[in-house]
Amino acid sequence: MATPFVEVYDVFLSNIHSYKLAEMDEINLEEELSQWLFGGMSYFTIARTNIYNFSKSMQEFNCDLEFLEKQILGKCMALEYLNTHLMDEKNLSSALNSKDYRTYSPAKQLEALIKTRASIMKEIDTLMSRYSYNTVDIVKMFGGS
Repeated sequence: MATPFVEVYDVFLSNIHSYKLAEMDEINLEEELSQWLFGGMSYFTIARTNIYNFSKSMQEFNCDLEFLEKQILGKCMALEYLNTHLMDEKNLSSALNSKDYRTYSPAKQLEALIKTRASIMKEIDTLMSRYSYNTVDIVKMFGGS
């Protein structure tokens, strides 16, 4: 059975609050989402399911992803989103009016971005740790019921 990319996109979108994403047309949004998904996949290093077995044209994984695998991929997408969009100085300057932007310390901006990234990385690590200790699948792998 196949898992559509949209199931992972929904997890990602529930973690991101962005008017920019809400205003995008469906074609551009899908293109951005797929880039964040493919970029984020590299962070999910312990997947038991072959997450690289997918059909880009069908917009689905060629396997059935578990709930936790979808959650981890959604968080990895959020990290990739942060890396590609929030680290862009243009986004920071457009979010603040010109006076605030000039007076807002670049060191504070960097500190906030580093804390946000570290928080997401911690969430991903926690999810992957839970995933790795999921003994139900380990029992199945060794022929148990």
